[in-house]
Amino acid sequence: MIQQRLKPRRPVEVINAGVPGYTIEDNLHRMARDVLPLKPDMIITYHGYNGFPLLDESLPPVSGKAPPVYQARPLRLLARCEYRLRLLSYRRQQTARSAPHPQPSSDVMDTKFARAYQELVLVAQTNSIRLVLASFSMAANAQSPPDVVDFYRSGFPQVQWQIQANVLHSRLVEQIAQLHPGICLVDTHPHLDGEHERFVDLVHLTQEGRQQLAEAFFAGIKPILEQDLSPTVPAPAAP
Repeated sequence: MIQQRLKPRRPVEVINAGVPGYTIEDNLHRMARDVLPLKPDMIITYHGYNGFPLLDESLPPVSGKAPPVYQARPLRLLARCEYRLRLLSYRRQQTARSAPHPQPSSDVMDTKFARAYQELVLVAQTNSIRLVLASFSMAANAQSPPDVVDFYRSGFPQVQWQIQANVLHSRLVEQIAQLHPGICLVDTHPHLDGEHERFVDLVHLTQEGRQQLAEAFFAGIKPILEQDLSPTVPAPAAP
């Protein structure tokens, strides 16, 4: 996208240094070993779901039974019916327990997630690297219809908690960006967050969803790229 749309006059190399399943803390641990030796001019981070437990200080505790486990029976049809009934019962119990809009219990800036972001900012500033942060998008959000949220509950039993965690994460990256004006903040929510048809589950994207995410990041960093990649105009010669 950078090459085709901006047509830079010098090469631009984009390296995918992400690791599936890693949290921001994991990436901080590998920064010196795997990322800084590449001498990046810009680091783009997209954290969220994997690190939601780092927001525990700001979220009400999650309690309740674990979801039912499928048990094989001599008749497969009987086993499937039994499992479905137990799952429906579990989902009803979870819905009854879940508060629709749980209130955070403390300041989001006083969490492990916030401290990790602050450390990432320090690493970028120390090494003169432009840092790009972003909000995280999911298939369901606080505005999603109840039946959509309930659909994801079978695979993600604590979906209500995760939706609230995502709200707090968005607030967190906004506050981090306000504290450090040099940070580029990308809002990935328009045309993606809550657009469940662009996800294969609560958090993983379809190809259409991945393209929309790329468009959001490109739009966010485009002004920086245009400035950094513009040809240098030589100073006029002295008379």
